[in-house]
Amino acid sequence: MLSLQAYVHAHREQQTSFMKTGLVALEKEVEDLRETILQLSDHRTNIRKKRHLEKQIELKKKIIIHHTSGMASAEYERRVAPFLKAYMDTTLSEEDASRENEGNCYHNTAPSMNSCLPGHRKSRTTLNNYSAQSVSGRQGAITREFCAVINGEGAPIESVWSDTCEKCKTELEHCPVSSTMQCPKCGVEVFVLDATVATMSYGNDVEFTSFSYKRTNHFEDWLLKHQGKETTEVPQEVLNMVMHELYNRRVRSAKDINTNLIRNVLKDLRLRKAYDHVAQITYRLSGKPPNRLSPQMEEQCRLMFLAIQQPFAKHKGPQRKNFLSYSYCLYKFFELLGCDDFLKSFSLLKGADKLAKQDEIFKKICADLQWEFIPSVPGISQGGTSKRRSANHITRRNKRTLKQETALQTRDETSLLKSSKRKRQLDTIPATEQLDPSLSVGNRWKKK
Repeated sequence: MLSLQAYVHAHREQQTSFMKTGLVALEKEVEDLRETILQLSDHRTNIRKKRHLEKQIELKKKIIIHHTSGMASAEYERRVAPFLKAYMDTTLSEEDASRENEGNCYHNTAPSMNSCLPGHRKSRTTLNNYSAQSVSGRQGAITREFCAVINGEGAPIESVWSDTCEKCKTELEHCPVSSTMQCPKCGVEVFVLDATVATMSYGNDVEFTSFSYKRTNHFEDWLLKHQGKETTEVPQEVLNMVMHELYNRRVRSAKDINTNLIRNVLKDLRLRKAYDHVAQITYRLSGKPPNRLSPQMEEQCRLMFLAIQQPFAKHKGPQRKNFLSYSYCLYKFFELLGCDDFLKSFSLLKGADKLAKQDEIFKKICADLQWEFIPSVPGISQGGTSKRRSANHITRRNKRTLKQETALQTRDETSLLKSSKRKRQLDTIPATEQLDPSLSVGNRWKKK
């Protein structure tokens, strides 16, 4: 490595050559830019280009003034001065140490007990070498810092490919908690970069999100919120309001709390922002852990979501801009994967027309991807084995209609039964009895 004075001298020479040739080149560039501006017409399309050229001219003129006025040289000398002072102090300390050692060697010519000891001269030489090495090391550190700060060079990184202690030559032991290598004999500690998976805890699933599109980010949020893994924490005020409403509804046991009940309570309290955190609220109030997907199931859902992107763009229609309901997508994915336990956590659209439109689009997507289509609204043909499964997937609205029809039929049968019974009673009344309108309802019948 070059000395600090060599770096400073090289920079001063570069600055001198720039003053001779560089400034002339900059002035020529300024003249060329001005001629280019004059050649441009006054049309509105050239306004931005002219402004850009004018900014370049101003920047180059500032550089010329900065060098011709001597400000560049003064600023460089001001920044270099602390490094030169530290470097010279190190050099002077080295000269003083060597001069002191020479004086000691000259005056100690008389024989003495210490000078006669074997190895005494060798220890003095070792001390001198150590001082020289330490001084050169400090000078090298100052030079490296100068290159990093002034010249913009990166600081050197020293890598040691050894697992033995430099002092006692003992094998170092790895401490994964602090990411260090420790010497069991002398206690030297060296930091290491542990790039292995030995310290990874396999009890917790580590997930790396690799999606950057907005649509996939929304889908990822839905997956996390469904499992109660979101980073957002519901405030305690919201929990208190929900608990108060549950108490008013005479819910006294945590076993009676479920996601549907919490969703209805939030709807009555008009807490729309908390709809996405139903799983978290249910878990915190009831203690029941939400449904958790395995990492394989989560990855399968992500792959299925990415697979339907291109078919959706093909079959969505020219007027549709929004994507399918994310709850609808997860519902359909779990249907296809056979995870019926997760279906109750997702609600479909209430409007039958909107649900039918989404079914039509998803049916075409399934046809392109060769997936089985399971309709949510009866009336959309699916063919094959899907007809057998469609009977088990009736919507809530159809169930409600079926219950209403059953109730009407039961009421009609009851009314018919009562009327026939009344008729039989009238047939059994003797002819000697007749209705007296003046009496009350219970005593209208009396004998003549």
